[in-house]
Amino acid sequence: MTGPVLSHLLLRPAAADLPGADLPSTEEAIEAFAQNFLRAVALPPLPDRT
Repeated sequence: MTGPVLSHLLLRPAAADLPGADLPSTEEAIEAFAQNFLRAVALPPLPDRT
C-alpha cells in the first residue's frame, strides 16, 4: 500500500511540469489508492443459505 503513495509523492514535483498534467490533490490521490486497495483485498460476499 505504501508503494503507490510514495511513488506519487516522490514523482509529483516532476510530473507537475509535464504539459497537460492535471494531477489530483494529495488527499484525493491517497483516497483513491485506499479505495482501490480495499476493493482489491475485499472478500467476496458469502452465499445465501436459504
